[in-house]
Amino acid sequence: FVFLAEPFVGLDPPVAGEITALLKRVAAEHGISLLLISHMAERAAALSPAATVSLERARPEDGDAARQDADLSGLRFAVRASRRFADYFFISAPLIAMAFAATGAALSMLLADMLQRVDVVRIIATFLTRYLAGNPALPLILQLVDGVVKQNEAAAKRKLYALAIGSVFTIELGPLLTALLLAGRIGGSYAGDVAMMASTSQVDLLKVLGVGPTAWTFLPALLAAALAAPLLSLLGTAVALL
Repeated sequence: FVFLAEPFVGLDPPVAGEITALLKRVAAEHGISLLLISHMAERAAALSPAATVSLERARPEDGDAARQDADLSGLRFAVRASRRFADYFFISAPLIAMAFAATGAALSMLLADMLQRVDVVRIIATFLTRYLAGNPALPLILQLVDGVVKQNEAAAKRKLYALAIGSVFTIELGPLLTALLLAGRIGGSYAGDVAMMASTSQVDLLKVLGVGPTAWTFLPALLAAALAAPLLSLLGTAVALL
């Protein structure tokens, strides 16, 4: 037999009619049976089925008699969460890497230019001149400060540059940029999956089987996002700091 799951979803009526005729012809020519799952009852009836089974949403007045709790342990939570994680991490990783690389290059050039423009000797000399005005030792102090600062200025600016870039990406900009980019990916993927499930009556089927749609769809996505976000932030920060 041939198993068909929602073969008419997204098809225009003429195309769906052609698919119906094709299925009937193939079944007659090859002597095969069709096991069809579809929420389009009129299309399914066009295949002249030998037997039909209808699933309907339980009504409040039916009580517990209409509720059919299902054992879906074969479709484990870990498997669904891992698929979500692969979707969020591996598809978002190239975008995260490129965004962090561009941001890191721009921020590095900006910070380097700012540090280069800072005249430490002039700042210290202005401060000393203001508070030691009239002191006969002021010229000697300024000369000493000029020599000490110029000797250590380059090394101090390099350390300040490294600390600033590291702290900005590790603590502030890295997690923020990751959250913004990942939110778009998660929102689009999750909304698309839930919309497809709703349009094909899979949400209603979960309710008929006694499975909460929120636990089935949202909890794996939440766990996958919680695992993918710090890893993507770490990946992007490493790319930016290289």
